[in-house]
Amino acid sequence: MYNKYTSIEAILLLFYMLVRVAGENMSKRRLKKGIFARKISKALDLPFDGVTDSFRIEMHGDAEALINGCEKILEYGKEKIKLRLKGRDIEIYGRALECMTYLDGTVEIKGVICDLKLGGDTGV
Repeated sequence: MYNKYTSIEAILLLFYMLVRVAGENMSKRRLKKGIFARKISKALDLPFDGVTDSFRIEMHGDAEALINGCEKILEYGKEKIKLRLKGRDIEIYGRALECMTYLDGTVEIKGVICDLKLGGDTGV
């Protein structure tokens, strides 16, 4: 992809944003954390989940799920796969489920996906 900023410009933009946010009080910082991360990801042409400690779930119909930000496979079966995603758990239900790849925190699951259940914060 084409990035409109040179490396120096991107570093200066990042430094400017950090200095600007550092001057805010703590409650405003928490509110602006997501906005700041989105600006950085957009400016550097990076995915949002790569800049933050979040995850991304991509569905391709009901036959494939691509999940970024996976830390661990907790359960694995033909009808249920449970994953730990950066502090949360997700359960995938279906038929003939298979984990096709698991590399660098990205999991590709194929099969007939019927349901996804996103659990609460695990505190991890």
